[in-house]
This record gives sequence, structure tokens and C-alpha cells, in this order.
Amino acid sequence: MLQSIDDTEWLLRPELAPALAAMLHAGLRLDALVQPRHLPVLAEFAGRWPSLQIVIDHGAKPRIGHGEVEPWRAQMTELGRFPNIHCKMSGLRTQQAPGAPRGELRPYLLHLLSCFQDRLMWGSDWPVLLHSHDQYADWLQTSIDFATHSEGVLTLDSLFRGAASRFYGLS
Repeated sequence: MLQSIDDTEWLLRPELAPALAAMLHAGLRLDALVQPRHLPVLAEFAGRWPSLQIVIDHGAKPRIGHGEVEPWRAQMTELGRFPNIHCKMSGLRTQQAPGAPRGELRPYLLHLLSCFQDRLMWGSDWPVLLHSHDQYADWLQTSIDFATHSEGVLTLDSLFRGAASRFYGLS
């Protein structure tokens, strides 16, 4: 939950190296709950630890409700170039202004897809999404609609099963 740590560069502290080495040895992965302020740091971290599998939770929580796209878009493009980084398509409804239409998510979802393709995985964000006055079924349907209209780039199997199975090493 790096988002809760005031020190944006905390992840780069040298004293974390033994814990990160132990994670690698145990075959663990890092779920990075970050905000856009962490993205440059996450790129540096991924370069230092190329064997550590990392997933960016909630698409790094772009500031959708404020209409901010940059520098999030450019930074996510950079992170998508790292083969050890995946991304969860979750938590995006809670980044919108209350009552905002789901269609507002489309440019963000399309960008995540362009960056991560088969490394993009779905997350329910339940029950937190209730704070955005959304329901599990609504977010699920939004996600299905997005995947089925992604012009074959993203399959339902990859989004809802495959990417997570590969990332977490599940059979």
C-alpha cells in the first residue's frame, strides 16, 4: 500500500533489498498499490528488480475525476515496456467524480490495454466500488463490454483468468 506512505521514493530504499531478494527466492510477486506520483519510482524499481513480477493495482489510480490524463498516460506507457509489470483493471470507477458515466473510463481503459495487452487483468474492487455508487454487476458488465469491443486485442479469458493465472503462477 505504497499510496499510504508519504515518502514517494520509499520503495527505492536500499534496506528493502533483503526482503525483495527473499520475495524472489520464494517466488512471490509484488502488488503495487500506487498513485500516479509513484510511477517514475516504480519504473526505476522495476529496472533494478527485473526478475520480480509486479502488478500495478487499480491502473495506478489515474485522476479521472479531475480530467487529468498526463503525465499518467506517458508514465504508464513507459511501465508497459517492462515485461515483469502487469496491471489490474480495477478501482477506476472510484477515481471518477460521483455519478460520472462509465463511458468516461474508455480512454483510460484503452490506454491500459495498449500498454499491457495480455498482461492486463481484471479486479472487482468490491466492496470499495460501492463508494462510487456502482455495483459489482455494473463494473463487471462495463469490463465485459470493454473487452468484447477491444477489436480482438483482449479476450475475456485473458482479462478474467489468463493474465492473473500467468502473473500469480496459478495452474
